[in-house]
Amino acid sequence: MPSKNEKIAKNQLIPCGCATGIGSLPHLDPEAAVALVCQYLPVMPHWPQLPRKTVKEYFCTQFLNALSDIGLIQVEKGTKAFFLNEDDDWPGRLAEFYEIYLQAADGDLEILKKFSFSLGSAEGFYCLYDEFVSKGTGLARYLKGQVVGLLSVGFQVTDQNRVPAYYDEQLRDILLKQLSLQAAWQVKTLGRFGLPVIIFMDDPVIDSCGRFDRISVSREDVQAELTEFAAFVRRFGGLAGVHSCSDLDWSILLSADIDVISFDTYQFAESFALYPDLIQRFLEQGGVIAWGVVPTDKKSLQEEEADTLIDRVVKLVSQLVKKGVDRQLLYTQSIITPACGTGTLTEAEAERIYQLTNSIAAEWKTIIKQCNC
Repeated sequence: MPSKNEKIAKNQLIPCGCATGIGSLPHLDPEAAVALVCQYLPVMPHWPQLPRKTVKEYFCTQFLNALSDIGLIQVEKGTKAFFLNEDDDWPGRLAEFYEIYLQAADGDLEILKKFSFSLGSAEGFYCLYDEFVSKGTGLARYLKGQVVGLLSVGFQVTDQNRVPAYYDEQLRDILLKQLSLQAAWQVKTLGRFGLPVIIFMDDPVIDSCGRFDRISVSREDVQAELTEFAAFVRRFGGLAGVHSCSDLDWSILLSADIDVISFDTYQFAESFALYPDLIQRFLEQGGVIAWGVVPTDKKSLQEEEADTLIDRVVKLVSQLVKKGVDRQLLYTQSIITPACGTGTLTEAEAERIYQLTNSIAAEWKTIIKQCNC
């Protein structure tokens, strides 16, 4: 097996502070959303999720269409879903799912198409794809997609008794494999443009680790699940990141076998900086940190400007350097992002967030030149 560094080198993941987004935008018009992405995030564009446009783009059910088609889950009102694990035909449907999974994992791309987005459930994805087909990828060096996180969906989707699916080992495994297959489909579809594809698993509920009310969520299980997801994405030629906009024990992600860690730097820089040794090791192994330095809450957004935000993140980098983290790695193996998605904001607020993200990424590039990183 090639080493992680070899995988990174092959995909040329040295982003040097280029800008991307987390996923959601408040737009109703997918073309307007894609235009915003391409304008401000041209080097690493992402496909925009549009939760206000339709209930089909609800965060926790958007990526589960194949499970519904097979008959493993039932979706109610677009936002609620539960497994049909007590139905008489459950064993047969379960066997069908795992057979499909094995065929797709072995490289059957026709089978993998079963895990594409259903009609109307990801218009931003198809709009961005069509934009690239008609006009090319422009300045893009990487393409980014995303799926919902396993814990986030695992505590929303339930069994037939309304117990969260994450607590059932079999149901949790189905969800993990479904998300892995959906991510692999994104990799193969976006990969047609000849650029490295990065898929973020967006999972704020990783903060369940260590919570007294979720004591059955173990660190070891979470890391094993992230490792399986990342390995599957890499099998199809992509790279795997994890985004969390919650505060958590960052050693969980820093010690996991993933390629990118994306976090809300604006709120949680201090807790992240508690792990300099793990940060250094993560970067040495080829990992990339996505600094979510642009706030996505309305109050902070009104208070901050690009220069105040770049000062915040530069101070954080300086603190980490003093703690022994390599300065060059911190600057070159970095991505600049908003703290979270912008789907709950106004279009004007979302545009300002993307403008700030773009401005900080430009300044980051200047810093890299000045310090010969």
